[in-house]
Amino acid sequence: MAIHQVYLTLSGGHVQTLVNRGTIPVLKPSGGVVNEDVEQVIEVARAVNLPADREVLHSIGQVFYVDGERSGGRRDLRPPPWRSTCWLFMPPAQVRNTIKVVRSIPLDVADTTFSGLCSALAS
Repeated sequence: MAIHQVYLTLSGGHVQTLVNRGTIPVLKPSGGVVNEDVEQVIEVARAVNLPADREVLHSIGQVFYVDGERSGGRRDLRPPPWRSTCWLFMPPAQVRNTIKVVRSIPLDVADTTFSGLCSALAS
């Protein structure tokens, strides 16, 4: 059986991270935090301006905080342990060059991923 397609893992010192926090007001505090609030704060946390010379490998959700008590008038999305937005990114030239080498074998690259994340998820 021949292999025609691979999922390519990337690593190295050029992979960088950035954690972005989104904060929104809860418009109806008496009703608590609703799904629309959750969706809106996730969108705010995902709105990040990366340099043009970077390509996003992953966007990972982290922890939700709501006034430190999970209720109240504001919803903060903050880092760790698991749900604000953590971005892993690297220079696009590094991604393109690695894909070019793999395609010269010849293999098709189905997708790319950060090898450290793969290792963590495999544990």
